[in-house]
Amino acid sequence: MRSPGLTRNHYVLLVILTLIPFVIVIAALPFLPDTIPKQIFVSAEELKTAGEISKYAVLAFPSLFTATGLLMIWLTRYMARKDEAKGKKVGMGMFWLSVATKVFLIVLTIWLVSILLSYNV
Repeated sequence: MRSPGLTRNHYVLLVILTLIPFVIVIAALPFLPDTIPKQIFVSAEELKTAGEISKYAVLAFPSLFTATGLLMIWLTRYMARKDEAKGKKVGMGMFWLSVATKVFLIVLTIWLVSILLSYNV
C-alpha cells in the first residue's frame, strides 16, 4: 500500500495559488491611475527625487511572487522525492510551508493593490 503523500492535486493547488497574485493585479490594472507616484514605494529621504512610474510597473510584484512560487513548487517536489526514497511521509511539511508562503504573498498583493486603488491622482 502506498504511503500518503503529495498527489497531482497538491501540485495543481500550488500552481493556482502561485498565479492568483497575477490575476489580482491584472484585474486591478484598468482601475489604477495611469501614473503612480514613487513616494508610495520610497523612503522619506528619497522624496526629493521621486517622480512617477507607470501603472504597469506594479506587475513587477506578482512577477517576483511567481518566481518565488515556482521555486517553492520545485523545492516541494525535490523534498517529496527525497522523503519518498527514505520511506517517510512524502513532502507534506514543505507542501504546507509552500501554501502558507503563497497565502502570505496573496495577502501582500491585495494590500498593495488596495493602497494603489485608494490613491487619488
